[in-house]
Amino acid sequence: MKGALLAALCVCFVGVAMAAGKPVIYPGGAVNAAGLVAASQSGHGLAPGSIASLFGQNLAASVVSATGYPLQTTLGGTSVIVDGAPAPLFYVSPGQINFQVPSSVPGSYYAYGQISIVVTTAAGSSDPIVADGVAINMMIFALDGSGCGPGAVLNVADGRRSMNSASNSVSPGDFIEIYGTGLGQVYNPPPDGAPALSDPLSKAIEGGGAVFNFNSMDGGLATFAGRAPGLVGVDQIDVPVPSDVREGCAVPLQAGGPPVTISIHSGGGQCVDPPIQSAGTLTLKKSVVMNDSTMPETDSFSGSFSASPGKTLPPPPPPIPYGIGNFTEGPVPSCPIPGYSTPDAGVITIGGPALPPTGVQPATANGGTSYQATLPAGSIAPGTYQIAAVGGNGIGAFQGQVIVGRGIQVTSQFPQGQQVRGNRLVVNWTGGQPGEAVTVRVVDLGFYVDSDRVNLQVAPATAGTVSFDPLMFPIKGTNVEIDVQVGPDPSQPATFTASGLTLGGQITWMLEYRFTGLSI
Repeated sequence: MKGALLAALCVCFVGVAMAAGKPVIYPGGAVNAAGLVAASQSGHGLAPGSIASLFGQNLAASVVSATGYPLQTTLGGTSVIVDGAPAPLFYVSPGQINFQVPSSVPGSYYAYGQISIVVTTAAGSSDPIVADGVAINMMIFALDGSGCGPGAVLNVADGRRSMNSASNSVSPGDFIEIYGTGLGQVYNPPPDGAPALSDPLSKAIEGGGAVFNFNSMDGGLATFAGRAPGLVGVDQIDVPVPSDVREGCAVPLQAGGPPVTISIHSGGGQCVDPPIQSAGTLTLKKSVVMNDSTMPETDSFSGSFSASPGKTLPPPPPPIPYGIGNFTEGPVPSCPIPGYSTPDAGVITIGGPALPPTGVQPATANGGTSYQATLPAGSIAPGTYQIAAVGGNGIGAFQGQVIVGRGIQVTSQFPQGQQVRGNRLVVNWTGGQPGEAVTVRVVDLGFYVDSDRVNLQVAPATAGTVSFDPLMFPIKGTNVEIDVQVGPDPSQPATFTASGLTLGGQITWMLEYRFTGLSI
């Protein structure tokens, strides 16, 4: 079964032109071979031991594929040097090279390194390009090699493995084996270019407890994460499918890159898609920097509508305080998924105590439609705001309103340059109202590559204080901010209805007080 899977993964773009001159690597032409996301893109990079692809011109004189293990560092007269180390090669052609990233590439959980990549042929060497070397950048292979669509996933039931497909769905509660690349360093590492062994296994050093996202729902902890035995640079993750996950023929499954899809159906067999449901969220936000008088207040409006098979509204959160969460956030690429769409309601008009009626047009970016508008400073103030839409592509006309609160007074002071690490970090405020919640976020900007690490606590606005244990924070952070956000209790949203919104819509507001230029 792994042989068939490997054949599915080895989708190569075959070039026919002969190399005519010096090789050229396109800008952004170094990508993770599974998700095809550029290693120069914010939040992404090349992990040691992973499989990567290069795109360009004159990269080889002909099409040549590796014929055995260990992989050679020269194919058809082409070689690739990554940060001074020769890279094992799977495939070369005039327009594309597939290679294994040498295990010596720099990158750790708390830092990353800039790496150079050079291609050399008989015609000369390319100009070097620069990419990021990172510890982990796990992405899942798509079966057709495009980075999107059905994923390289095996169903595991009763000790048997079979390819996940529309006619062979995995049953909720059963296990799947996910194949991707980018888990980074492993214990018992095989030599570069050599396949991983089954005894001893090459388990991941970081990410061994990986949690995968099934249709916005976390799966259980992986029982195995590491190099796939018998393969070079391919990572295998064994993870249970949540028992209460939504079923269907294209359920999104995501690690760090674009989502692929899998088929899920109780009892296995042929998948069946549930009815499409839709919902919307509209937000008014004011943000003020408290420790820099030169930074102006920013007021904004944002909104989005989404539709997908079996979509549900998130359950109401438990009574606040909700506790503490630790996570990283960063840019996540997208893939078109059957049944998923972002309809719009045409022009949305907002008006309130400090804002004359203002129209906001829907805008399309990255394959989706949403609303984003910067409002004049001072537009968001206490009082009632009316929000109305004329109706558009999929969503009918509607009217709604939300009452913006008067905010809080943050009494803690954090001057720029202050180091906030100590026995405990305490944030105090006054003026909180019943029915409102305060979220305090300690954000380490660029903690992991260009992603942010966020430590947060949520409390009733009437509590007036939250505190953080210093053990929650990373060892060091030099670009940190504290964001204190107040808004309505999430369990009590203002709502509206419209044709095309089967689950209705919610309107919320947020007043944010930021302290920037701090360190941990």
